[in-house]
Amino acid sequence: MKRIGVLLISAVFMGLWLGVAVSGADVPPGFGEGTAFSYGIGAPAIALGGAFVALADDSSGSYWNPAGIVNARGYRLGGMYIPGGVSSIGGLDSAFQYISLSATPVQTGSLSGLGVGVSWVNYAISGSLGEAGMLSDSNSRFLFSLGWKADLSDWTIAVGGNAKYYVHATRAGAEAGVANGFGFDLGVLVQGTVADVPVSFGLVSLDTSETVLKWHGTRGEPLAYVPWVVKGGVAARLLDGLVSLSGDLEYPIPYFHADTPGFSEPMRVHFGVEVAPIEEFVLRGGVIASKDGVTALSAGVGLTPWENIVIDYAYLHKKGRIGGDVHVFSAEFTFSVAGK
Repeated sequence: MKRIGVLLISAVFMGLWLGVAVSGADVPPGFGEGTAFSYGIGAPAIALGGAFVALADDSSGSYWNPAGIVNARGYRLGGMYIPGGVSSIGGLDSAFQYISLSATPVQTGSLSGLGVGVSWVNYAISGSLGEAGMLSDSNSRFLFSLGWKADLSDWTIAVGGNAKYYVHATRAGAEAGVANGFGFDLGVLVQGTVADVPVSFGLVSLDTSETVLKWHGTRGEPLAYVPWVVKGGVAARLLDGLVSLSGDLEYPIPYFHADTPGFSEPMRVHFGVEVAPIEEFVLRGGVIASKDGVTALSAGVGLTPWENIVIDYAYLHKKGRIGGDVHVFSAEFTFSVAGK
């Protein structure tokens, strides 16, 4: 039975890879507001090629799937820093960072399945534009997360949501403007075993029904859009947890706030593998592929030097897109509480 389970899980991962055979489309003016965040947050998730929807098990988890907030196990504080952001911009300084606090504050009774969290994610660019003056651009997302889990026999089902507030402030020379708007995510996470193999399945709707940002102080005060993206994923732990496999299929919903028909993002497939030779050390690798020719390869390591501290590093190499290699640094601190 265990061998049959491994074969079934392998078939699911192959199906995810076959899903890459779709076409993308050009992004019309006013879209692409979320492109700075297209590779996600957190060194573990990025090292796995973004195949994190069915895992969502660290401080960045609610960003990928809000149902993962129930995995907090007490109180958890995490953050990430990417020097240079996710693209190479000549003559400008950029950085990408996040900080997140998540918790399962109630350990007994009917509220023991509750998870809550708050996160701040920011991409900032600054520097000189020469004779045009100075540039300052800060793009932030604030996430307020809530999740709930229930045990059904040998399976656990969790549901969650993110309420999101966007603030994008920019100044270029004498021109300045601010855009803001609200959005929300919905997610489901199912965990259990198939033929004695631990598996999990995740489904998430990001920026559901599209997030619309309104610009203020700019010419014409245009609208900008963060695309609606649906992701489905599966993960499995094999060989008593020595090896973990994860895969996601990312499907963009056709945008409907513009006159131009098409998709706001290309369809993507994410695949990741993690090997944990010892409990305090893990190795990760991943691939992102899409029909538009963009391919990204990733790798990383994770260390647990002390019981409640995890340090992670990820390296992301992109092909077919402007931008250099990316180095990601993350840390997470866990504060245990009685009964957890």
